[in-house]
Amino acid sequence: MQLYCPRDYKNGKYYFNKYDAFDLMVMVPLVAISAFLSVISLSMMSQGNFTFSVIGLILGLLIVGTTLILFMPYKIYHNILNRLLVEIRFQLRQKDFLWYGYNFNNYEDD
Repeated sequence: MQLYCPRDYKNGKYYFNKYDAFDLMVMVPLVAISAFLSVISLSMMSQGNFTFSVIGLILGLLIVGTTLILFMPYKIYHNILNRLLVEIRFQLRQKDFLWYGYNFNNYEDD
């Protein structure tokens, strides 16, 4: 029998019943920085720096979009960010393979 949720999922440590503490530590600064960048770029638009303000606005919207995509719910993982972290840990982990069998180099042909 495969279980797809933790045993204490009803009594979990999620804030707003959706976000983990790590999720909020990543999401809140990214959204704050992108909102600040977007407001600053919109205020610079009236001063004649149109190209810099458009670049700043696009960068702010790109950060918000990436943040929303990373924190979307995903199957058996909590969200897409946790799925990526699991994949990164799996790829970077030292893999030791135990080989069993016969070593034919030890046997000489008579």
